Amino acid sequence: MDIIVNSILNELPEGSIPIKEYGNFYCNLYASLHDANEYMPIADLLRRYHGLEGEWLVVSLINWQASHNDAMITASFDNLKLSDEESCLWFKEFKEFLALDNINLFYHNKDIWLLQSDALPQITANNVYNMHNQSIMPALHQLDKTLYWQKFITESQMFLSSNILNKGRSAEDVINGVWVWGGGVLPNLVNKKIICNDEESFKMARLLSTNIQMLGDLSYSKSNVLLLNKLDSKELNFLYKTLQNHTVNWYWNNIAYRKKTKNLMSRCMELFYKLKNK
Repeated sequence: MDIIVNSILNELPEGSIPIKEYGNFYCNLYASLHDANEYMPIADLLRRYHGLEGEWLVVSLINWQASHNDAMITASFDNLKLSDEESCLWFKEFKEFLALDNINLFYHNKDIWLLQSDALPQITANNVYNMHNQSIMPALHQLDKTLYWQKFITESQMFLSSNILNKGRSAEDVINGVWVWGGGVLPNLVNKKIICNDEESFKMARLLSTNIQMLGDLSYSKSNVLLLNKLDSKELNFLYKTLQNHTVNWYWNNIAYRKKTKNLMSRCMELFYKLKNK
């Protein structure tokens, strides 16, 4: 079972095995249903979720660092330590900047904004999280043949890096650029069961699968996907207890791991020591 949590976790739980992560709730969800390629159509998913017309791309604020012959993205999403209030301020600034070129911007959450791209060149861009700590140069060269998006990213970098909103932010989390990604069209609905714990995630799941239910009495199945959009500690503890004897993939926004079921001998030994120490 894949459990996708719209929150962060400070460290890997004891006995867990690190697995491939995708950096945010929506990419983790998409990867649980489809081949996890580099170019996930997250913008189309969110466009449909909000009922927006036209074509859209995802815009993510980033921190990038340059050396004498290279550059790389070092932080995005939760790594930037942006509050909702700060993100709204940055959004207002960037929206006004783009309005000069008649480009529309839509706020989804503090980490993900949508940019309307109907009249703009097509772009080939990797998920920003996959770009962390690797050379940005090859990715810039493949964005588009017209060089429009390379220019867009350069001009955005100049605007953001000198913005007064960076005052007080350290060099590691200064906002000095954006990455544009998430293009493409959602594939057909799948039949994989998605279990949701709130109405927002239910609305999202309907765009991806024909087999959806709200969380009630959880029955384990390897093929199920469980969405925890709004984290509740009681609900989480219930899941830990219910699924302790099953293999589960946990996907948080900043970390992912597998908790494997313990074999019969291990469970018997644990029970033995509990009874012995009573």
